[in-house]
Amino acid sequence: MAGRMPSLTKGRLLKNRSHTKRFSARRSAPSLSLEVRQTLPGGEKKRHMKKRIKAVIFDYGLTIGCEYYFNKPHPEITNWSELIQEIAFRDTGFSEKWMKGELRTQDIAEEISNRTSVSCAEIEEFLRIGCQSIKENAEVVAFARYLKKNHFPIAMVTVNFDIFNEVIIPFHGYAEVFPVIVNSCDFGTFDKSSLWPIAFSKMNPVVNYDDCLLIEDKESEIDKFIGHGGQAIHYTGER
Repeated sequence: MAGRMPSLTKGRLLKNRSHTKRFSARRSAPSLSLEVRQTLPGGEKKRHMKKRIKAVIFDYGLTIGCEYYFNKPHPEITNWSELIQEIAFRDTGFSEKWMKGELRTQDIAEEISNRTSVSCAEIEEFLRIGCQSIKENAEVVAFARYLKKNHFPIAMVTVNFDIFNEVIIPFHGYAEVFPVIVNSCDFGTFDKSSLWPIAFSKMNPVVNYDDCLLIEDKESEIDKFIGHGGQAIHYTGER
């Protein structure tokens, strides 16, 4: 691969049960190498093996994006943050349907409008503005850009809302970085075990769990991916 590969400083190590996984790159081959060091039961002995990685899947929330959504409060709604948390994230009746594509941003704006004196149109505008300035984990984005520049297959798989497609992707130019983006709201499920294979099938060449690496902040998702036969990096933030 051309150029120097950016590092994932705090995402470099993944501890999962008795395993520690370290990520490295080989410049001489169009694939990546994942070194697995396993501490054997009962002592200090370790064995080493290397596995070729043909593609990388990136999570979005708290892996690429490092800030909460809807961070531009409407000046007339003093409890904006509390309302957003209750409706968009705590109330599963709304959040799950929104992430599955059964509700849209306008439906959420209408619900907030019903609880306040502000019009639905105004609220929807502020919801969208509040998704334009979400900060990124620069090292993760740099790593993705490096892989894309070197023609290495990458994809983004996210459990997300329609506003992600309509605002966040175009505002940050993610379609130019990630040839494949799989969003839960487009497929009616927020189970990533169902979403990852969709990404695999859209990549060129087509890959599977056993030759793919996941970069993700949630340990539960990492456990799922490893359980299916994949490899993973638990990303915990920048230095």
